[in-house]
Amino acid sequence: MAATEVDELTTHVTTFLRILQSSQTQELHEWNAAAMHRAWDWAVFVAGAVRDLDQSHKARMNTSFRYNTVPMLSRKIAFDIVILEQAPNEFVRAIVCSPYLLTHPLRADIVQCVVGYYPKLSDYEHKQPTKGSSASSRLFADIATRLSLMQSAQGLMRIATILAQAHPTTSVVLGSRSLVIPSYEAWRSQPATLQIMALAHEFQRQALAREARNSSDGQVEAYIGQVEEFFNSSCATSSSWSVGKSLVVQATLLRWPDDAIVTQQRLLGVVHGSVAQKPTRLLELSPWLAGDLCRVRPSLAKEYLPCLVAYAGPANTTAEWPPVSIDERLGCLVAGSSSLTEFCEACLAHSGLHDTLASLA
Repeated sequence: MAATEVDELTTHVTTFLRILQSSQTQELHEWNAAAMHRAWDWAVFVAGAVRDLDQSHKARMNTSFRYNTVPMLSRKIAFDIVILEQAPNEFVRAIVCSPYLLTHPLRADIVQCVVGYYPKLSDYEHKQPTKGSSASSRLFADIATRLSLMQSAQGLMRIATILAQAHPTTSVVLGSRSLVIPSYEAWRSQPATLQIMALAHEFQRQALAREARNSSDGQVEAYIGQVEEFFNSSCATSSSWSVGKSLVVQATLLRWPDDAIVTQQRLLGVVHGSVAQKPTRLLELSPWLAGDLCRVRPSLAKEYLPCLVAYAGPANTTAEWPPVSIDERLGCLVAGSSSLTEFCEACLAHSGLHDTLASLA
């Protein structure tokens, strides 16, 4: 296979992996029977093309897609392009196990398509199916996997709730005052926080995968521009934090591979630049997440603290984000950081705001 053909296949594999990932999002609700058939055709094509690759080309593809995955692959298992020799199987399993299948407006049509694909799976295996691997047994096995995932998720959420209840509050000293705030453990165990963490890991994985395949300056700048637009356009409401801002910030705070630190710093630069342009964007993050960001980029505290003061008291109830007390914001900012504690104490003392903020808390 010529190099140009491998490059073309790389593009096709990227498209198919994007199809698989979209099946795990609300984009699945936009699919109909025709879209299912197109996706199935992609799966069949990719399986055959990958199977025809020689070992050197497979090694090259593994390098390009080392940060990619498929929906039903454990995060503990490294992605191997050989997995896509079973692309039709991965496709039907992704649909059956999608969290958006049961709420699909055309779920009867989608399920009918999936059931029709299972008998065809054996046609795309390069070895004879094992005994008991009939279409119905495969379907039932994938349904069992789906139910197991649901039960595991529900169990983890119950454990998280118990952990949150076990550590409801903590106290932080700032100046002469003791601030009682929700504990870090309680915040990390909240369902909304766990959801953002999962989204952040997926965002990071996609960023790493994109970087591995597209390294030209123009492509990198275009991607950074897209992230900046996404970050700035995602807004909080009076009842929920900004999902877009939260997942980008949380992704930058994750541990990144050594060869991707530059990407992490670029994303941190997007956040820093956007906040410098409009500091109130920090108030669209939960207090603990904003505090974590300032602990990584202490210079952002200079932008954050004036916002806390400006939106303390009555102004906090009319803001376009969930109302949070000034004590909670300050406590989550200075917790575990002596330098931020000293900075906040100095600023508040210099401005004579300690007593004023105490009355607003």
